[in-house]
Order: sequence, then structure tokens, then C-alpha cells
Amino acid sequence: MKFAFLLFLLLPIAGQTYVAWRTWQLLPSIMPLRIAVVGLMVLAFVTFFVAMSGVIDRWPMSLATLTYEVGTSWLMILLYLFLVFVCLDVLRKQSEII
Repeated sequence: MKFAFLLFLLLPIAGQTYVAWRTWQLLPSIMPLRIAVVGLMVLAFVTFFVAMSGVIDRWPMSLATLTYEVGTSWLMILLYLFLVFVCLDVLRKQSEII
């Protein structure tokens, strides 16, 4: 049980790290832009754990709804970004081999 819980926490964190790293490389060399985009990505990721922790039960309804919607939506966006970046990396490695 503890292993499943630890895996549930570590897989999204690893995915977020990978997507943030690939996004950092993808963006132009404008440091404030890079920091802002990756910072917003991390903030959206943290809102998922805030929403699932139960803290939002005491918040105003509009703020709680926003936090829940951003957090749960970001998890789906993160999954698709992870798949896109992995596919691009695999295709790039495959083209290097050929």
C-alpha cells in the first residue's frame, strides 16, 4: 500500500520534471519567458495536490472551483505533453540510428 502511494506521488513529479525540462529547452532564450512559463506549469501542478488535500473545503467556492479545475485539468495536459515529448524523443533517437 505504501509503495502504491509513493508511486502515485513520484510518477507525476517525474513527469512534471521531464515536461518542464523539455519545455525549457523548447522556449527561446528569453530568461523571463522561460521562468514564467515553467513557473506557471509548476503552479498548475501544485494546485492538483492542493485540491486533493482537502484544504479547499474551507475556501470560497469560486477559488476552490478554480483550484480544482486547474489542478485536475493540468494532470491531463501533463499526461498528453509527456506522451508528445516522449514520442518526439523516440523519433529523434530513431532518426539518429538510421
